[in-house]
Amino acid sequence: MPQLYYVDFSQDLSQHAFRHVADPSYLVFPSRVAAQSAWRSFLPGWQLQNAQFLSMEEFRGLLFVPSLPELQDEKRLLCLWQVLSKDDREAFNLYRYQDIISWGGRFLDFFVEMQDELESVEYLAPEAPLEIAMREWQEEHLTRILDIRQRYLDFITRQGFTDKMFYLQPEAMRSPDTPCRVVFVNQYYFSALEKRIVRHLEEQGFEIIIIHQGPQDSFDLDTLTSREVRLE
Repeated sequence: MPQLYYVDFSQDLSQHAFRHVADPSYLVFPSRVAAQSAWRSFLPGWQLQNAQFLSMEEFRGLLFVPSLPELQDEKRLLCLWQVLSKDDREAFNLYRYQDIISWGGRFLDFFVEMQDELESVEYLAPEAPLEIAMREWQEEHLTRILDIRQRYLDFITRQGFTDKMFYLQPEAMRSPDTPCRVVFVNQYYFSALEKRIVRHLEEQGFEIIIIHQGPQDSFDLDTLTSREVRLE
C-alpha cells in the first residue's frame, strides 16, 4: 500500500516533497512546469542525490518504450490527413489541410484518452451493448471514426511508426532497472492506466509515496482518487 501524506493548503508543497527525496528517487508532478519549478527550488540545497523531477507524462515515458518510433505533433496530423478518403473529408467538412488541425487534434486526443482509461475501442462499435440508444446516423458516424482509426494504424505501421494511442498498453509496461522511491506530488487525478502503473511499481518492490495537498481524508488511497473537498 502506498504511503499517503497530507499537506495543508497553507504549507509549502514543494518543501514537504523535498523531505522524501531519496538516492535514488523520482519525484513526479502533474505538469512539466510544476516539476521544473520544484527542481529550481530544490537545487540550492541539493546534496548530489540521484533524484529526478519529472512530469507524469515524462515518468510514463520511462515505463512505456514503443517498438517503433513514435509520431509527434504535426506528423501525426499529416499521416491522419493522408488516410482520409474523399467521403471522410466531406462528412467532416475537411477541405484543406488547415481544416484538420482542430478536428484531427480532437480525434487523436479522444483515442489517447480512451487508452489512458483502458477503454477498448470495441465499446464504440455499433454492435456493442450500450446503455443509450443511437440513431442510424450516429452509428454510421462511429463506424466511420473507427474505420479511420484502423486506416491510420495500418498506414503509420507500414511507414515504420506508431502512435501513443496504440502502444500504451498495461502489458507493455516496463520498470526502471532498480526499485527505488517514487513520490507522486499533488496528483489529484490518476487515470486508469496511471493507477495500474502505481500497482505495478508496488509489485516490483518500489516504495510509493503520495503527497496530497488538502484536508485530512480528502484522498482515497484504495482507489487513488480525490474526494470532494468542502471549504467552509
